[in-house]
Amino acid sequence: MSIENGLHEIPPTVWAGAAAQTRGRRILPQDGYFVVHVTSRVVQQRLLLDEEAKEAFLNLSLDWGHFSGIQILTVALMDNHFHLYLLVKEREKLTGEQVIERLKRVWPDKKMSQWLKRYDKSSADARRLLLKEQTDRMYDLPAYMRVLKQTFSTWYNRQHNYKGTLWEGRYCSMVVNQVQESLLRVAMYIDLNPVRAGVQETAAACAYTGVTEAVRGNGELAAGIVQLLRMAKCKDCSVEGYLEVLEQCIRTEKDWARKRYDGKPRKGYASMAALWQYAAPCEQAAAPKAE
Repeated sequence: MSIENGLHEIPPTVWAGAAAQTRGRRILPQDGYFVVHVTSRVVQQRLLLDEEAKEAFLNLSLDWGHFSGIQILTVALMDNHFHLYLLVKEREKLTGEQVIERLKRVWPDKKMSQWLKRYDKSSADARRLLLKEQTDRMYDLPAYMRVLKQTFSTWYNRQHNYKGTLWEGRYCSMVVNQVQESLLRVAMYIDLNPVRAGVQETAAACAYTGVTEAVRGNGELAAGIVQLLRMAKCKDCSVEGYLEVLEQCIRTEKDWARKRYDGKPRKGYASMAALWQYAAPCEQAAAPKAE
């Protein structure tokens, strides 16, 4: 199938050859890492995620990602569902100081203080067990998603006096083939989610997507997008360059839709034309490994 023919009808995770749906199973990284697209919906697809909730979810996803050793490449938070594009690295050995530094970001001060007192009074063997309890939760996609959704649900229930199930089932995850067009295709699918849903007209106007949050100064999401573009061997690995490509794809898609549907409004997947020109292969024979 050519780039020009048929890509508009195929969801990107399918077109990407996208390996296997994980369905909550543990995945062993290949070449030291794997990239996965994760999505989950609010129960009955109710529009429960307002701006305050999206801000809280974004912060929690970054905090627990830092703890877990999982990098967010990009993200899209909608009113009734979310998309996360994650780089899950191979498990690495951490010192006690490194584990404590990660815990301080996700635990409240009181809980952290109590744990540190217990840790300081423990023997060497007991300390190793305490650290192992924490490191066993790291570099693990199901563990990350479980703690993220549980922590956010607790916050949301208290903030909004909400009772009952917040999420519709667990989550859906799809491992993405680590080839240039697949990595970028899925990223664009996520960052253009509000445009395709008819919420906004341009990528720059979207709120709570990875690219717009990066442009607005979120250093962690900016680093995630740069990491993604490097893995995809792009010529321009800047956030601004990636945003311009998204805008070009929106314009290309509108032109294509006008020709095919006589100008009638249509929701669909963004065109690959601008992406393919942007993502022309570099001279390197292989993509660099994740940093």
